[in-house]
Amino acid sequence: MSPDPEVVLMRDCLGGERVVEIELADGLRRDALERLDGSGTLMVLDSLPKPFARYDRPGFFLLTGIVGERRVRFTMRLAHRDRAEETALAVARELAA
Repeated sequence: MSPDPEVVLMRDCLGGERVVEIELADGLRRDALERLDGSGTLMVLDSLPKPFARYDRPGFFLLTGIVGERRVRFTMRLAHRDRAEETALAVARELAA
């Protein structure tokens, strides 16, 4: 089993959203993104030299990152910013499983 994901950065945006960057021990995997619940939209740009992934759960958060890289960014929408760290870590644990 992989070590727990770790928060490496948390900051607020001017519009009120909160950004949380998480480091995943094994990196971002496409199959893990595809296993997230169906309430979001996944887009992977495979045509880029390093595939860029974007998973948007409307009204909740936007997850972005490079497939294979360890860092992912969660942009928590305003309504959920008070639980940003907790939520980002929970989703990151799903990705690491």
